[in-house]
Amino acid sequence: FGIEVTEKGILIAVDIEGYCVLANIRKNVIIGYFNFHDKISVLSSSSCGQYLAVGLKHGVQIFELPSTLIKQIEPLVLIKSYLALHSAKVTCINWSKDSRFVLTGSKDMTVRLLNLNKIEGYSPFVFSGHK
Repeated sequence: FGIEVTEKGILIAVDIEGYCVLANIRKNVIIGYFNFHDKISVLSSSSCGQYLAVGLKHGVQIFELPSTLIKQIEPLVLIKSYLALHSAKVTCINWSKDSRFVLTGSKDMTVRLLNLNKIEGYSPFVFSGHK
């Protein structure tokens, strides 16, 4: 479960089962509902407020957030899906300042650097450590 407020004033609230409500907190209007179909471990919105990264089990899914002006049928649109990133649950997600890269951390003591836009010859970089 989690709660996130984006730069554009969108409130994202997710319960224990993965059901999500998106609301415009400036106008007190519900934008839409979404079901992740699984329990989420962490969520984080991008610096620009246009994207949402969600930790599901051992991977991360990145969604495009809706406009704050109109109610939509499908409020979250899946852009990228990294399903088998880590060997344990994803515990933290952090965005770069320009919203082009995402860092994901896990209980398996690894951190991965993911890109949002396609870069030729790029593969997700792994930072791993020991005690």
